[in-house]
Amino acid sequence: MNILLKFYLLVAICVYVVSSEEELPMFWCQLDSNNYCRFTNVHLNATHPYFRPAAQSNRVTKIAFDISTIPVFSDDICKTFPYLEELVVRSSKVEAFIEKAFYECKNLKILDFYTNKLTEIHESTFKFNEKLEKLRIDSNQLKSLPLNLFVNLINLTSLYLGDNQLDSFSAYLVHRNKNLKHLYIHSNHFLDLDYKKLIEYLPNLEVIEYNANQFSCAHVSEMNAAFAEHGVTLGTISVARKRFYPQELVGNILCSPDISWSSAYYRTELNQLDDSDNLLYTKKEVKQMINRVVEESSRELKKEIQELKEIIQAVSYKINIK
Repeated sequence: MNILLKFYLLVAICVYVVSSEEELPMFWCQLDSNNYCRFTNVHLNATHPYFRPAAQSNRVTKIAFDISTIPVFSDDICKTFPYLEELVVRSSKVEAFIEKAFYECKNLKILDFYTNKLTEIHESTFKFNEKLEKLRIDSNQLKSLPLNLFVNLINLTSLYLGDNQLDSFSAYLVHRNKNLKHLYIHSNHFLDLDYKKLIEYLPNLEVIEYNANQFSCAHVSEMNAAFAEHGVTLGTISVARKRFYPQELVGNILCSPDISWSSAYYRTELNQLDDSDNLLYTKKEVKQMINRVVEESSRELKKEIQELKEIIQAVSYKINIK
């Protein structure tokens, strides 16, 4: 009786699994002239991120997504196409990867998630992608990166992290990526960069792009000289100057001179600002302005408090003498 019961239970589970798979939406990809198998109009949601990808062969090596919405990128693609070498998912509103999204894509050489909405990435996401050569996760909303995120990408030659919201970049992130030649970390919020460690960790580095961060001009001068000495070319990405950020060019890198918020520069900017001008600023830029004002104001306030303490001490000293 127990054996018969177990048999029926097993059958029920199998039926449930099969029926569940059948309920998943199926999308076919079409091969184009560049041998990309293109998925078009794949629209999923975060609650139901799974689907059944299909093609004429599971030996597809290049896949791209067009006009799609994929909030959570699952492991469906890599499970279906284990021979995949190139995956391009641009402008698809991807907010997250499931941890095992790329575990089965062990032949991946190019992974491109340019212009999405990623805010974080699990530390083990690229655990089995040792063959990866080019990784693009630029133009997202990443605020931080796990220190061991790239530790297994020993064949990585190009890494794109620009145009995110990263506050810092530890050289340790790339300490295992000895073959890295191109590093793009522009348009973030870095105040400093351990360039000496980067030069030490990346003996094959050819190009680095760190423009449009919040480096001081003195720091940029040091970095430019150090990278030039080691034959590393500075990137030439074009970036617009931002108002309320006094900026100078050192080489081709925008940087911040040591200017107080009470200086004539800011008084001039404030006098020129009117209501219509406000419409030119994005929420991100306004937030940066506010943070910068608070930071500078706090620094000046601390200085004034210290001066006041010194005056009080001096006065007290004179009173004690009398």
